[in-house]
Parts: sequence; C-alpha cells; structure tokens
Amino acid sequence: MKENVPIDWLTHPTTVEIQESLHTYNGVVFGCCNAEWCELLSKMKPTDRLWEYDSRTWRHRCGRCGVALVRDGRIIDSFITKMN
Repeated sequence: MKENVPIDWLTHPTTVEIQESLHTYNGVVFGCCNAEWCELLSKMKPTDRLWEYDSRTWRHRCGRCGVALVRDGRIIDSFITKMN
C-alpha cells in the first residue's frame, strides 16, 4: 500500500537487505505484499536510498510506518509495513 509520506516522518536510513530480513514470511519477502515491494525496488536508481518512516500518531489510532524510497532529498515512493 502506498501513501504520501511527509519528509519529516523519515526516521533513519535502511537497506533492502535489512528490510527483507525483517519482513520475510514463509520464505516470501513481504508475504502477500511481495509484488508491491518488488515494484518499489524496480524504481530504485543507484544513488537512491531507502529510509524507514513513522507517522508518530499511534496513540490517535492512525499510526503507520514503512519504507520510503528517497531520491535527491525527495520521497519518490513508499511502502507501508505497519498501520493501525
């Protein structure tokens, strides 16, 4: 699932390897959302970076976090990993 992620939600850089090691289910990276993950990765250029993000709105029951694809300081795409 995609969403418009504000730049101030970015928390720290991450890597494909870290995300895939954290989110592999029954041998499938991101389980039923594998196609969306592969789509995000297909947009990556060599100088792009992945960042984790967090809305910091969990207590209001509208929290979400995930991975953002960042290029030249701009968020190009995102992938939600958790929401309530």
